[in-house]
Amino acid sequence: MLLKGNSGFISPCIHVSAAYDCNGFVFVEWRYRWGDHWKRMTKKRAEREGRTIITCCKCNHPAVQLDHYWPYMIDDCLCEEHQKDN
Repeated sequence: MLLKGNSGFISPCIHVSAAYDCNGFVFVEWRYRWGDHWKRMTKKRAEREGRTIITCCKCNHPAVQLDHYWPYMIDDCLCEEHQKDN
């Protein structure tokens, strides 16, 4: 069973990646004054707003699972197809 609408377990100290249903959303880079962050939105909206879509580390498809060390590491940024392979 997949988690719905989340990127994994998040607490004040840790973020553990977990398999989940992307619900049609992709991750986009979301810049704040104090650093890089991400936000989830539909691919259509991201393209319309000119946002940078975070892609899979194994191909160029949009990532639906984000590495919990992003933006420093991308080894667990995976698209739907590669997420199934893990």
